[in-house]
Amino acid sequence: MTKKNLILLAILIVLASLAYYYQVPYRAQREENNRTPNFLASLQVANLNKISIKDQAGSVTLYREGSDWFVQGADNFPANFSRVQSLLSALAEATTTPVTIISENLASRSSFGLDDKHAITISLQSDDSVTEFQLGKSNPTYSYLARANDNKTYQLAVALTNLVAVTEWRQLQLFSSSLENITKVSIANNQKLPSLNYFKQDQIWRQETESDKSSSDQIQALVDNLSYLTAVNIVSATTSPKALAQPKLTIKLTENERDYKFELGALINKFYYVRLNNQKFIYLINQNDLEPILTIIAKLR
Repeated sequence: MTKKNLILLAILIVLASLAYYYQVPYRAQREENNRTPNFLASLQVANLNKISIKDQAGSVTLYREGSDWFVQGADNFPANFSRVQSLLSALAEATTTPVTIISENLASRSSFGLDDKHAITISLQSDDSVTEFQLGKSNPTYSYLARANDNKTYQLAVALTNLVAVTEWRQLQLFSSSLENITKVSIANNQKLPSLNYFKQDQIWRQETESDKSSSDQIQALVDNLSYLTAVNIVSATTSPKALAQPKLTIKLTENERDYKFELGALINKFYYVRLNNQKFIYLINQNDLEPILTIIAKLR
């Protein structure tokens, strides 16, 4: 190869390198400019204090007080903790996930579940902003979204629809978190029998007045059964004022200096009436679900 050809080859290599060096950033910038703006990107999920969900079957509004969420209504029952947290986590993910415009034809909305008959309307409210949109069909990996006064149908790579298409938002499980950190248990009834008091030490339950640990497994079984206890319904305490006028049984649980008070009231139509922490509502527990707990307490006596 001649010296002239070597010079030409070197020039070509330099030009190719320069073209590549400048083209890649410009291509990336063009792709960024062409990317569909995510209208949820400005949503501050941590600041949300109200979530409204509306479909053809009805509507529900969840509101936040401090770190707790409630179902807005006459009695303002506590909201299902895990369901609300799952929805908030998905919304946070949605704020950073790219969206794709898949249609700009209003007539095609029904094929994405975004027509008036099937769409779910979502309103997300904080102190200084409100974000509203409609949710359509969804699968485990994406959702279809639309906004009012916008012909576009968007695809979002986050499954939101199944998280809001819920008929029961109330917290029916009495304890929203595990009771694995309970360290004290006190059992009392209104039959003038002495209270049974237990404490947990080195993972073993002991009775306060004795050194005996033979009942340790039974106390742990009692705590485990309580942690999974789920009501079939919640009603206002005013609807059945006599059901807990004189509780048959009171169980106090202590967890890291936090106390839980479980009161067992009347048995009516195969449902026990239960109150937790002097709340203004009552849980209706299936008789069969409470029998294991009552059996354990009978053995302890």
